[in-house]
Amino acid sequence: MHATTTAESLDIHSRSVAQQRLIAEGIFASGQENISGGVILLVYALALGANTFQIGLISTAGMLGTALQLVADRLLKAAGSRKRVGCAATALLGAGRLSIALLPYATVWIAAQYLAWGLLAGLVIISGVAQVIEVVRLSWISEVVPENERGRFLGERQLVVQLIGSVIAICAAGFLDWQKGIDAARGLVVCQAYFGIAAFLAVGSVAAFLMMPEPPLRIRNGNGGWHVIVAPFKDANFSPLMVYSVTWNFAVGFAAPFFNLYLIQVLQMPVSAVAAFNFASQFFSLCCVRLWGRLVDRFGSLPVLRIGVFGKALYPIAWFLLWPTPETYSTTLLYFLTTCVFFFNVFNSANAVSTVSLAMRLMPKDEGTSYLATFRTFANWVHAVSPALAGIISTGLQGIGWPLQFSIFLLFAISAIGRFAALWTLRFVHEPDARKVSRVFAALRRVPGFSFSRGIMPWFRFWGGPFWAGFAMVKIRMGRMVSTWRGVWPGQDNG
Repeated sequence: MHATTTAESLDIHSRSVAQQRLIAEGIFASGQENISGGVILLVYALALGANTFQIGLISTAGMLGTALQLVADRLLKAAGSRKRVGCAATALLGAGRLSIALLPYATVWIAAQYLAWGLLAGLVIISGVAQVIEVVRLSWISEVVPENERGRFLGERQLVVQLIGSVIAICAAGFLDWQKGIDAARGLVVCQAYFGIAAFLAVGSVAAFLMMPEPPLRIRNGNGGWHVIVAPFKDANFSPLMVYSVTWNFAVGFAAPFFNLYLIQVLQMPVSAVAAFNFASQFFSLCCVRLWGRLVDRFGSLPVLRIGVFGKALYPIAWFLLWPTPETYSTTLLYFLTTCVFFFNVFNSANAVSTVSLAMRLMPKDEGTSYLATFRTFANWVHAVSPALAGIISTGLQGIGWPLQFSIFLLFAISAIGRFAALWTLRFVHEPDARKVSRVFAALRRVPGFSFSRGIMPWFRFWGGPFWAGFAMVKIRMGRMVSTWRGVWPGQDNG
């Protein structure tokens, strides 16, 4: 018997509503992540007494819990509904963040020097729950968005979600800096409040899941246990993508936790400035996210992924521009060079959209949930191991007399080598009907934001437009964006 198709399970209106709810849920999820992660999490860890080794373990703790997503397939089979799993996991996620907010009060039972370890333990749990939610979310997207529109949808969704999340992050960091300037002890209280707000925002995510139309599950029966883990590696089409993902995430994780640490502890930048740089880089990345999505739909995911990986492979190398200390550079020059370095994050959206789209393209439809869970789990595992290894190396080098600056830049160099190795592995990934990278570059040369051939004003409109349109999208476009993509589904007309 053939599995129930998406076209048979949900009508056009229901799919449109589901896509809107997926964007709304993503906004709440992004708010939770940005107000309790990134620089905020780093400051909270430092306030709890974390050392360099423990800072490296933060990323490890955040990834080790992702093994829980391997059981997402079984949870969906047992619950029989994405909605039930999504709501239950989101409620548990909110409870976990609330527990982390209350962690400093645990000094009644444990010594203060163990609070950082308590934070790491909490991150293991909430990261695992968050990854289960992401598997449910991606499974939903694969069912309600047709393949030929998936790149655009992922791009639009990421634009709205990250724009709002970035604004939340920079506002939160600015307020944190202000409070720390008044009294250093207030920084800890503010971070606790942020985790409490994140727990409250989980209610919005639960509401979005409850109001989201759900197509029937398409999960193959009779396979479980090790098959869930082994199947993607035995699949000749999917296994090269697994090799790339493992290599890439190890290389990225080796340096990722130490970029912001370098700015704060070596270059002595305020937290609000670091958050501003992260926001600016995310903004430029957001300006391109719809473009990357359209390129994915037109030329394929693989050529766009190759461009994104090459750009991000240069990112750790660019950090060597910031080798001199603030005593050597003027503040203006230092901030200008930091801006240039963060500009390489424009390729983040290319990697995010193309990787997910390529995985969905190569995986079998009836085993999509298990393939996605295994794909994300192994990527997160190596992303967890590499920061821990990097933290051990950095701490050991400092123990024998290396300055913090030298030890961190060694990690950047190793990360750059690993990223270029991941780029090489992409030559073994094959996507049906994908075009050459040269065709993508030819298309990019015709985009006003990448060329001044049409004058300076089209360039400004290209980069500035998404900033203003992004806010309007939340209020207006969420109700319209899906209707412009309805198109004709395979085997079905719009009637």
